[in-house]
Amino acid sequence: MANPTSIPELVEAASAFGAHGILARYHAPVAFTAQQEARVERVVPSALSRPILTELRRRRAPAEVTGERLRRTATATDLLRVAVSRASKAPHRQRQMMHLLHARFDAGVERPLTSADGAFFVALGTAPRALRKARQIGVPTVVDVPVAHAAWVRRTMREEARLVPKYAVTLQGHDFPDWMLAANAQEFQVADVLLVLSDHERKTLVEYGVDEAKMIHTPLGVDLELFAPKPRARDGIFRVIFVGQITQRKGLSYLIEAFERAALPASELLLVGPIVGSDAPWRATPGVRHVPPVPRAALPDLYATADVYVLPSLAEGFPLTQMEAMAMGLPVIVSEHTSAHDVVTDGQEGYVVPIRDAPAIVDRLRALHDDADLRRSLGAAARLRAEDFGWARYRRRVVDIVAELL
Repeated sequence: MANPTSIPELVEAASAFGAHGILARYHAPVAFTAQQEARVERVVPSALSRPILTELRRRRAPAEVTGERLRRTATATDLLRVAVSRASKAPHRQRQMMHLLHARFDAGVERPLTSADGAFFVALGTAPRALRKARQIGVPTVVDVPVAHAAWVRRTMREEARLVPKYAVTLQGHDFPDWMLAANAQEFQVADVLLVLSDHERKTLVEYGVDEAKMIHTPLGVDLELFAPKPRARDGIFRVIFVGQITQRKGLSYLIEAFERAALPASELLLVGPIVGSDAPWRATPGVRHVPPVPRAALPDLYATADVYVLPSLAEGFPLTQMEAMAMGLPVIVSEHTSAHDVVTDGQEGYVVPIRDAPAIVDRLRALHDDADLRRSLGAAARLRAEDFGWARYRRRVVDIVAELL
């Protein structure tokens, strides 16, 4: 397995493969064990250890992956990438650093591959040389496809730049280079199995000619113990929460517009996550508050302050934060370009709205603001639906898929 940036589903898959005794190697740039974290706590003063431990816990090695099976690959390059990303929010700069990481990571993953390996599991675009080598030496390949087709994303984001130029500075994907699209196309051809996360994602792949026969629908999961309903502390604020990269790719302008137009008394829009490009388009909006990225373990406390979760994305794969919010018992308002139709029945666990439709979001926000019983009913249904998507289900699914290849 190769996981260059702690992609959550690859961590879960590695745990499952390790538990079943079928994992030979797990490549990751940074993967800290519980013992290493404990050492930091003992040696480093608490004032300094807190931010260090926060970062380490983002990159924790699966407990089932130990010893020689854990291969740290391109670690220095990844640390440089993190430093640059914190110094510059420019999407093109961050993409350049990600490309450098993937190139060096790819080389490190490729070297130990041999025909004795039973299968190779990797995320799209992260180790193309290793993927080609695996194909050449007869090793079956499984590629996780984390988001909609890149050509579809580029086209949609370029449309968006024309439609809402004010928010163009926050876009992602509008400037995907041709070489990246060509590289992805080659990976789609080389792969034996493509793990596709949602029906929306599948449609974009089919539109651009990817072989549907290779695709296996593998919805992601949620930690049902970490993300469990908590009593909502009453502070008199109707709080709308968004969690994720703060970018127009996620429908940011439509969320901001809807919140402003809804004009809900005593309300707040909480944006949790990293700012893409600039916050200038929305920074001065009354009632909007930003919280920088936090470790996943800290998110339940933020969800517990909210009344509704909104994700009006233009392009997605299977957004984990949508499942987290549902598991917390929040009603959701999500666009049809998320995993909406895989998970949400409109009017039952929340609402599914068209993309670029701020008025539809306004109507749903007002309905939820005015009716606490409706919020409770939809939230309870959301939790029940989330219980169908525990990570255990995903782990069983990927083990079965890989076992057929071995």
